[in-house]
Amino acid sequence: MTLKEQERIRGIAVAIAEEAGALLLSGWQSRPKSKTKSAHNDIVTEYDRRAEELVVSRLRAAFPNHAIVGEEGSAIGDTNSDCVWYIDPLDGTMNFAHGLPFFGVEMGLMIGGVPAVGAIVVPVLNWTFSGTVGVGATRNGTAISVSSEDTLGRALIATGFPSVPNNPTANVAEWVACMKQTHGPRRTGSAAVDLASLACGWFDVHFEKNVGPWDIAGGAAIVMAAGGKVTDYNGGKFDPRTGRIVASNGVLHADMVAMLAAVE
Repeated sequence: MTLKEQERIRGIAVAIAEEAGALLLSGWQSRPKSKTKSAHNDIVTEYDRRAEELVVSRLRAAFPNHAIVGEEGSAIGDTNSDCVWYIDPLDGTMNFAHGLPFFGVEMGLMIGGVPAVGAIVVPVLNWTFSGTVGVGATRNGTAISVSSEDTLGRALIATGFPSVPNNPTANVAEWVACMKQTHGPRRTGSAAVDLASLACGWFDVHFEKNVGPWDIAGGAAIVMAAGGKVTDYNGGKFDPRTGRIVASNGVLHADMVAMLAAVE
């Protein structure tokens, strides 16, 4: 598929994400009812489901031959096919449910198993991020790029704590290591917000484990489009289905992978 075609797809994805973002915005600060999924801190609201229905219907109409995998259960087509969408209709559901503004719609297209196109909309903050790998990335239409920080000790790190029922301390050791060896870790509660912020140069590194592919596929594409690097925890090929990601400005990547390996 040509980059021109991918850019056309990117435009459609942005329009869909912004439409879903408007739906989420209509329910923000309403304290919607929620249900627990895999753990007490893993919840779903009616807006997750409504937004996913909207995104899936629009994607199916626009790209009938593409496979789709959604956080709330949508599974259309063969996930081993050449073009697969991973969508999170509401990344940061806990924030949304409590009225915090750090949540958004995330959409990512993998082509041949590689991140290609991403779109993230953070509706409360009026931020629209998008990117096509090999072309570039933008926030609200303005070009963005990753930071140039070259020392891990001066890096600001983004991460998250997974919803793992039998391991409530997951990621604590890594968090402590970041406190000791970097300018410090931050947790927004949304991998989409973290990765988009990395693409803007606000964060220097993002790492996470035990997350869904829909949490990271779109953000990974935007980071790569902004000049960053995305791999698995060990520095190997990124595959969102593993739920493990290290994303960085590229310069700091090897040092971050080494630090995480020392902790594990």
